[in-house]
Amino acid sequence: MVYHNFKPGSRVEVRSDDEGFKGACYLATVLENLENNKYLVAYDDLMESEDKDSNRLTETVHAQDLRPLPPVDRDEMIKIHDVVDAYHQDGWWTGQVIEILEEGKLVVYFQNPPDELIVHRNHLRLHLDWVDGRWEKPNKQVCVNFFLKLLTFGTFIGGPRAPDLPGVGSSRMVRGIYY
Repeated sequence: MVYHNFKPGSRVEVRSDDEGFKGACYLATVLENLENNKYLVAYDDLMESEDKDSNRLTETVHAQDLRPLPPVDRDEMIKIHDVVDAYHQDGWWTGQVIEILEEGKLVVYFQNPPDELIVHRNHLRLHLDWVDGRWEKPNKQVCVNFFLKLLTFGTFIGGPRAPDLPGVGSSRMVRGIYY
């Protein structure tokens, strides 16, 4: 596999594979290019401890977990089912827009870990994948796992219980859509 060559001072995102943080990306600066496709990085928002005088966390990471900062177009419209990155808990988490609210807020569903948050537009960007040295937009997807979770566990978000639909049996209104 061919990796991007980052120089000291390069601004990057570091992808986490840690349990509970899998797939989240954290802003960092490359401090040193090490051997065996590894880099020493200093995180922007992750600290060594919770002490207010703590230093920024530094860590050795493999090149496969680094990517350059993605281009961001703040004027690009975000729509239902768009795959987005939401800035939350000091990192960028990939999710999917499931509802657009008023005042620039959107509801984003995250699969790992499963969660749903209301996020202001200023904390969102369209998700891009770094593939073979270039940025690619993922395909829109219907968030099937989200709806399966709601139906399986019998929970729903807002809205009245729907009348039984022919051939479907008991159904529920989830965000204005009957299931």
